[in-house]
Amino acid sequence: MSAVRAWHRRPLTWVLVVLLVLGGGLLGARRAWGGCWPLHPHDARAYRQYDCANLGGPRNLPTLLRYYGVTLPPDATGVRYYSDDNSESGPDVLFLRFTVPTATAAAYLAALHATAAPTGPDTALHDTAVLRRRDHVDWAFPPGLPHQVHTFGPAPVGTVVSTPTGDTTVLHLTALKP
Repeated sequence: MSAVRAWHRRPLTWVLVVLLVLGGGLLGARRAWGGCWPLHPHDARAYRQYDCANLGGPRNLPTLLRYYGVTLPPDATGVRYYSDDNSESGPDVLFLRFTVPTATAAAYLAALHATAAPTGPDTALHDTAVLRRRDHVDWAFPPGLPHQVHTFGPAPVGTVVSTPTGDTTVLHLTALKP
């Protein structure tokens, strides 16, 4: 029997075939997720933490935005979101962080019917601080920047912290769904 006809009888050949198939499967899975993975794939808790805006699957950003009744400005960049929409220990919550031009931020806050809160971000977000700790949301509000806190509601309901950084503004939005 020639070597060409007996290729399937060699264990090394099968190992290479299996590795090739698995490699193609992983590459395909990465493409299906839009080129990004959950940040904590090993974590079996209810929350999902992602670091990108173009996810496939049932919990993608457009689905979450519809669920919470939140819109995203078309010129938003650096979108990062965390979702706990399957929680047994509190309300469903969407944490959304993005950067927009300053004029867009003002228009976005007006569209949300946001009203200014007279406190700092940590005080105003005290209610959601428990949720942020529960879901390991790594938001920090560096001192020395002019953070402005707003609340909005009744639908959607939540808080937003805007931080002007020159010609852009970073928005940290927390939307709740009871």
